[in-house]
Amino acid sequence: MEESEEQVYTPWKEGWSDPVAGLSLFSSLMHLSDLKDDGDFKLVVADHKQNRLKVYMNTNVLYIADLKAKPVALTTFYESGKKPFIPVIAVAIENTVYYFKEFNAYMKFELPNIDFSAEEQKIWKELPDTDDDTFVKLTE
Repeated sequence: MEESEEQVYTPWKEGWSDPVAGLSLFSSLMHLSDLKDDGDFKLVVADHKQNRLKVYMNTNVLYIADLKAKPVALTTFYESGKKPFIPVIAVAIENTVYYFKEFNAYMKFELPNIDFSAEEQKIWKELPDTDDDTFVKLTE
């Protein structure tokens, strides 16, 4: 007997539409990473509306950190090739990149402010506000 597509268990479908998650984020604020070098990948997200960094394993929240402002990007990377492979979570906020390692604040790197030309400032001001419904909502 062949299973239809509706009968196949897909945890992403359930997690993506979970109304309890309450996350609002862009795809640039999500990353899957093996944070403990145990072969179990966790979902790392930076919530755009709540200004929080969250780490999920299955549907459980393993870690929550408050962020100082709205995050714009998130990634994970490895500092070295030595065992154990513990990645660093990097979150970009305004002109600063915050680093988290092993669920703790690790360090930060501040970028210098850049003066934009009048033409570029005009373009940025014409862009729509990001507080609307243009980003992914996990509550729908």
